[in-house]
Amino acid sequence: MKEKVVEYNHIRKLKDNLYEERKPLINKLYPETLSKPTYDAIHNRFSITRKRETMGDLSILTHKTFNRILKYCDALTLIKFGTTCKLLLLLTSDPEMWRQRVLNKFHGTFIFTKTWRCTMVNEYYRRGFLKKSPEERKQLWKTYKEEQQKTGILKKLPFLSRKKQQQKKEKQPIESIKNKQNDIKSSFQDAMSDMLLIIDRAAIEPEKLKFATNSKHIERVSNISVETFIEKYVNTNTPVIITDAMENWSAMKNWQFDKLAKHFGEGKFRTDQKYSKSKNSVKVRMKNFLHYMVHQNDEDPIYVFDPKFHERAPSGGNMLDDYDTTYFPEDLFALLGEKKRPRYRWLCIGPKRSGTEFHTDPYQTSAWNAVVVGAKRWALYPKDGLPPSMRKKKRNAKPYQPQHNCSSSEPIDWFADNYYKVCNAGYPPYEVIQKAGEIIYVPSGWWHAVLNVSNTVAVTQNIVNSANLPVCFQEVWDHDRKMGRLFRSRMASVSSYYDSIISKIGRNFEQEESSGSSDSSDSDDF
Repeated sequence: MKEKVVEYNHIRKLKDNLYEERKPLINKLYPETLSKPTYDAIHNRFSITRKRETMGDLSILTHKTFNRILKYCDALTLIKFGTTCKLLLLLTSDPEMWRQRVLNKFHGTFIFTKTWRCTMVNEYYRRGFLKKSPEERKQLWKTYKEEQQKTGILKKLPFLSRKKQQQKKEKQPIESIKNKQNDIKSSFQDAMSDMLLIIDRAAIEPEKLKFATNSKHIERVSNISVETFIEKYVNTNTPVIITDAMENWSAMKNWQFDKLAKHFGEGKFRTDQKYSKSKNSVKVRMKNFLHYMVHQNDEDPIYVFDPKFHERAPSGGNMLDDYDTTYFPEDLFALLGEKKRPRYRWLCIGPKRSGTEFHTDPYQTSAWNAVVVGAKRWALYPKDGLPPSMRKKKRNAKPYQPQHNCSSSEPIDWFADNYYKVCNAGYPPYEVIQKAGEIIYVPSGWWHAVLNVSNTVAVTQNIVNSANLPVCFQEVWDHDRKMGRLFRSRMASVSSYYDSIISKIGRNFEQEESSGSSDSSDSDDF
C-alpha cells in the first residue's frame, strides 16, 4: 500500500520562483530550517506517518500546547529539541520566542548575530556558559543530526521506539489514528502559517508601499513665521509638515548613527520591549542596538522609545541642547515642574518596519515629531473620523498612556493590508512621508499611526497650549484630580487668561471637587 500523505494547498501557493526570490531572507530568518531540503518536504508533500514515528508521544500535542511546554525549557533544551525532526525544528525556530529569551537572559548587553537563536547560542559561549568553541558546536550539531537520522528520538525523554510505536499503532482503532494525524496536521499547518507570515512581513519593503489613489495628503509649508503657524494650524487643530525648521539644529550632526555610537555607545536606552515576568522596559546599550538595527530581519523590530534620553549619556553630554522648540513656545505642563508633570518627550530610534499602531496622545495633548535621520510614513484620522472597522465600543484610557480605544494591527500589517481596505471602503486617512529635517505637527485628539520607512532617529514632544487647554484639562481632571487642582492653581498664578479659558468649558469644577470630597467623607464615616 502506498503511504498516505497530506497536501497543504495554502503552502503550495508559494511557488518555486517566490522561494528563489526570498531565499536570502529565508536563509537569514531560518538558516537551520528552510535553507535545507525541509522546504521541499513542506512545499510538496508531508508524511504524517513518518512524523508520528519520529516525534513519538509528542505527536499527540497540538501546536499551542507544545508552545506552552517550550516556555518551560531552557535554551539548550530547545536546541536539542530542534535536532530530533523537522517539525520540532520548525516549532523551536520562532524568532519571537528566542528574542524574548535573549532579552530576559542578557538584558541589553547582547550582540545580535544573524538570528535570535544564533544570538542566544553565541551569547552563551561568549559569557562562558558554553565551553564548546564554535567549531566544536558545529561538530556537536552534526552528531545530533546523525543521531536523529538513526533513532529519530531524544535521549532523556520517554519516547517510544519505532518498533513499539508500530506495535501500538496496529492495536489502536482507525479513528484514534486519524485523530493523531489531524493533530499533527493542525500543528504543522499552524507552525508553517506562523513561519510564512513572519517571512511575508519581513519581506515587506516599507518604501515600496504605494499610496491609495483617494488618500488625503498633509500640507507641507516652509518659511512660515511662528505667529502664522499658530494662527493657521495650531488654533485650527490642523496637521502640517514644516520642512525647514531644523536647519540650525545641532542634532542634525550629533545624532547621526556614527556619532550616537561614538558618544552614547555605552549608554543604556529604554525600548518598547518588556521583560516576561515584570512590567519594566528593557534597556539596550546604544552601540548594541545600532548593530542590531543594521542586521535585523524582524517582522516587528525593537524600538528605542526613551523619555529620559538626556540622562543616558555616560560622557555627560546633554542631548536637550541639540534641538529647540521655537515653533512651540507654549508648554503649560511645564508649570507643574519636571518631577510632577507627565512624561512628554521621547527619543525615537527605530529600524525599518518598526513603528506605533493607531493611538491618540495622552491627555489629548498635541504633539510634534522631528526626524533627524531616515523617513517616517504617517496616517492620521480626525477625532471622530475613524473607520467603523477600527472603532471599539469600550474606552480604555489610562494616565501617561495613549488611549487605545481603537482596533488596529501592527503598523507594518496595517499599511501593507488594512490600509487599502479602509481606503476602498471610503475612509482614506490623511498621510504623508516625513523626511529627515522635517517636523510634523499632530493636533490634539487626532488618531495617528507611524511606520518607519527606513532606519530612523527622531525626537518628539507632547504639548499643552491655549488651543487644546480645554480638552487637556478635562482629561487631567478626570484621571488625576490632585494633579488637576495643582495644574489649575499654577496657571492661575501665572495669568488669569488660562483660568478664563477653563471657565468657558461649561463644567463646574468647584462643585465637582466639593461633591467628590463630601462623598469621600461620607464613605469614611460609614
